[in-house]
Order: sequence, then structure tokens, then C-alpha cells
Amino acid sequence: MAAYMPDKLVLMWAGNANAAPMNANAFGGTIHADPIKQFLKDLLDSNYLSNREMPNIGTETLTISRLTGKLTMEGTPLALSVGTMKYLNTLLSVAEEAETEIEYDALCLGIASPMTPSAELRKGYVIPNFTSFMPSQMDLEDIKTYLTDSAKVTADSTGDRVDLTSLNILFEIPQEYCEHREPRLSEATIINLLSPQNDWAISLRPELMYSIKSDGNLQTISAFLDRDVVRTKTITTNITEELGSTVLNLSAFSPGPYQLTVQATNTKGFMNRKTIDVTLQSADKETPYFVAEQSRVIITEEGKDVRLVFNDHLSAVIGGEILVDGVSVLQFQGRLASFVTEADIVQVEVKDAYDNVLKETIDLTEL
Repeated sequence: MAAYMPDKLVLMWAGNANAAPMNANAFGGTIHADPIKQFLKDLLDSNYLSNREMPNIGTETLTISRLTGKLTMEGTPLALSVGTMKYLNTLLSVAEEAETEIEYDALCLGIASPMTPSAELRKGYVIPNFTSFMPSQMDLEDIKTYLTDSAKVTADSTGDRVDLTSLNILFEIPQEYCEHREPRLSEATIINLLSPQNDWAISLRPELMYSIKSDGNLQTISAFLDRDVVRTKTITTNITEELGSTVLNLSAFSPGPYQLTVQATNTKGFMNRKTIDVTLQSADKETPYFVAEQSRVIITEEGKDVRLVFNDHLSAVIGGEILVDGVSVLQFQGRLASFVTEADIVQVEVKDAYDNVLKETIDLTEL
């Protein structure tokens, strides 16, 4: 273990003199922390050291993933983000894909099901592009085996389930239910896809909008491209209806025809699916568009209460800005802009996931 000051460095080593392996729980933090602390305190008390702050020279702060050590991206869970520093002249690669937080069935690392006992439902993280810093990735498979085994549950001699670790790391999104845990099909759960719709072309970053109504409390909502799970949402409140949207990341798929399926399960152990045909495109050069028929203006004492709706057939609407006479009155996220104004004319700038920008002037008196 190492401890350092602006002008001093302390290194402390521990081990068995006969070269026998140490205990599995032996590491610097448990063996050396107290001795180093006491050693430095004695030096400080004897005036051999001065207690002064370590200067930060040529560094910058940034946020990295606790698991990969790479820069965090949009979608990296907050629990996996940690602040650190790096020297300005060093490189740090960006993670190829952010970690995905999911709930899974720990019995077989399968899809979480209404039939899965609560004790075997586990929250974890999917890291599809996990790497090692060792030469030639020599320990990568051993790391994956260890983390995969740690994400499962095992039985001890009493038959109780034992959690090996809290890491819960998976390397792919579960594709199948564990045996005897697939929910039963029921048409009592009704799924409507608002976007995309059948035979639409979509981009690698489309917005999925859906409306779901079930005869029991909803438990999970999943999206599949053919048989591959691309998104799963776990419902933690007691609701039977859900009107929602999410942006899908389909960057791992090649352009071409696919079936997009939305599946909903409820706590009664039933599920239903809605499937449409889509064509995946690798690029999107189309701008978002204004949906006048879904927008509205209500005259109030405060002025015009405005709701403007925008859409994009290929990709997701990220957000935009509303301006009056060139002055910003609202910056919004998503496809819906709500604001109050006295103006009759507004300018809008709306961006999609591919940075295509719609610039349009809207006459509010015509809505």
C-alpha cells in the first residue's frame, strides 16, 4: 500500500515469509491502513513532516465508471459513476457503450418473470464490452466467469439461497425465461404502439411510445428486436395502465427488416405481446416535424397556455427551444413543449438523436 505527500512517499508490504498464499481477504486496505496511519502520525507529531495540502498541478476532474474505468456516457447509472482526476497530457478512452441496469432472474440469469420468487429477483448491470488492462486480455475470461457466477444464486446445506456478492454483473441482456417461469399468454393485457407503427423505417436511436392496459398490476415492459431484448423496464408501483416512451439503442444491429415486439407482464403471471414490422436504417437525415393536430392553445388570464408536440419517424426527438422575437422563452426535453406566452408567433428549434434540427415559425392563432 502506498501513501504520499507533496515531498514524501511511504510504501508498505506484507506477506508470508515462506511464500504461502495469504488469506483471500488480505489486501492493502485491511493490512496496511492502520500501520501507515500510525507511522505518519508519529512522524507528524515528531515534526518530521509538515501537514500541508497536496497541490493539483496539470490535472482535471472527470467522471468515470467504477466498473470499466472509462469515461461515463449518457445512460451510465449514477451508482456506477465516480469522480476522479487525470493529468492533462494523458488519454482516457470513452466507453463503447454505457452500462445498462436491469432486473433479472438469478436462478439462470434469465428474464425477470412474474413467476420468479422475489428472493431470486436481482438488480444488476450489463456490460457488453467489458475489457481487462492485462496484456492480451489474458485474464478476461476468468473475470467474466467470476462475475457471472457471482450474479447467480446458489443453495447452501440448509437449502437457503445465498448471495455470493453484490456485484451482479452480466455480459449480455437475458434473452429467455428460466425453466417453468415463462408467464402465460393473456389477451386481457392490451398493448398499443403509438410510435413506431407497422412498416415504418426507424433509425438506430428510435423513440418507442406505447400505451398498455392490463387486468393486473404491471410488472415488466420489454422491447425485442426479433428475439433480442433491447430494453426492459420494471414497474415498482401498483399500476394497471402505463403510457410511456423510451429511446432504444439499436447500434448493435445491422440495417434491414426486423420485427419489433413490445411485451408486458403483470403480477398475476400473465403477459401479452404486440409485434410490428420495421426496417432499420443506419442513418437519419430527416428533421423532426411539428404535429399540429396534437398541439393546442388555450386562452387564459395569464395569456396563451400552449402545448406544442413534435415527432420524428426515424429517431427520437431529444428536445429543443422556443423563442419569441429571437429571445428564448423555454428550453425543453423530449417531444412536448408546454409554456405560457402573450405572443401570437413563436419560433421553434427542435433536435433529434442525430442532431437534425427543425427550425420553424408557428402561428399560435391557427391552433
